[in-house]
Amino acid sequence: MASGGGTRLKYRIVKCTSEEPDYPVTELLSHSQQTKGWQTARFCEFPQEARLGALRGGSWFGSEFLRADACFARLSSCDGALRRGSEYQSACFISAIVCCLGAMSEKVKIGILSTAAIVGKVLPGLKHGMEVVGVASRDRQKAQDFCTTHDCGVGMLYDEMLERDDVDVLYIPLPTGLRNEKIAKAISRGKHIYSEKPMGGTASELSELLKLCEEKGLQWMDGTMWYHSLRTKEIEKKLSGGELGQVLRVSASFTFMAPDEAWLQGGNGRTDKSREPMGCLGDQGWYPLSAILWAFGWTMPEKVMCTHVTLNKVDTIVQCAGTLWFPGNRSAVFDCGCTSPHRSQYEIVCEKGTLRVDDLVGGQQRTGNFAAYEVPFVGSAEYIQGDVMGKDQVVQVEACDHVNMLVDDLASCIKAIKAGGKPDLDWPRRSLSVHKVMSAVFESAQNGGIAVEVAN
Repeated sequence: MASGGGTRLKYRIVKCTSEEPDYPVTELLSHSQQTKGWQTARFCEFPQEARLGALRGGSWFGSEFLRADACFARLSSCDGALRRGSEYQSACFISAIVCCLGAMSEKVKIGILSTAAIVGKVLPGLKHGMEVVGVASRDRQKAQDFCTTHDCGVGMLYDEMLERDDVDVLYIPLPTGLRNEKIAKAISRGKHIYSEKPMGGTASELSELLKLCEEKGLQWMDGTMWYHSLRTKEIEKKLSGGELGQVLRVSASFTFMAPDEAWLQGGNGRTDKSREPMGCLGDQGWYPLSAILWAFGWTMPEKVMCTHVTLNKVDTIVQCAGTLWFPGNRSAVFDCGCTSPHRSQYEIVCEKGTLRVDDLVGGQQRTGNFAAYEVPFVGSAEYIQGDVMGKDQVVQVEACDHVNMLVDDLASCIKAIKAGGKPDLDWPRRSLSVHKVMSAVFESAQNGGIAVEVAN
């Protein structure tokens, strides 16, 4: 946020008080003055829906109040009062959203480390919501050819990308076994991190990377696209609001058939443990395990057990199933792999009803449209809600592109940090939680299916 030097900026201030835990909008004020005298501190720790709704120019609890180029900060103090015409308002409120119109109009600049296949799915969303500076590879010419083909900046070597001052954030879809080294270098050079999943290394190693990110004021976000869909956010409200009571049990799956025997026997990254150490548990299991933790409100399980595992000829997991036990006599089951028909789903069983999604990862419903995983796709337009008698209702929601939503959320976080705020720590917490649980399931799979306790 600009300051001093006689700069005049227009602010919009939403007054809130500590007695209103959901932070409803109580008053909208307009104010113009020099930034000198205003002490801006940390990013407002308001509900994510409020931050994102505001940044997209939408409404929050029915009150439209911000433009899409708004930035947020928290007022740590404000001497005197706020002037509105001839009236003065006491500056004793606990929290406020301060928006500097126009300060957030500059696009976030992103670099890509890798020409991996997933980049083809993500790149249109990156170009839509950010400015793509270029793509890096071990081979400069390969990187440049990619950039020329996809019209996405300049090709370069990894270290050249890491050293660029005009890159805010790095998208890192390198193989899991190689990714952490580049992430650590990126953090040391002050880059925000958009890491593909699953996470690499041990839970302790990941925790150290996330801690370093936080200490340096950098945003971390992994590539779990379904978190960001409008459908997910609507279901989150139902679960957190208690409409269906406590979550009792969750089942979740992500499976598909390997296209051929060579693919199954190590010819793909997810079936070759030298590239993906946890095999299909890592690549595909991330989705049902993240869905389970999300459904339980990110409560960690007490223990997990791998109940079935299949290895291919190169000793890599290609099929896996397991059970998770949660506090309060609650549980979940999952399965994943590339030896079964295509399923991408979860069911949440609550005290007063059920919620079911049949197209978790791609949002393409039960159409068999596998291309939704590979190219831009607008979907996730419905879910099924059942009552205690088993009567189901199909609930329609606004369709969206998962990638675009993720990129918007990431850009909003980075813009807020540039405005003087702090990273949104919910995203790294999610990454670490799923990685801890997945690592425990992997440990169980390697030890004959023993029960493994999960560290909080």
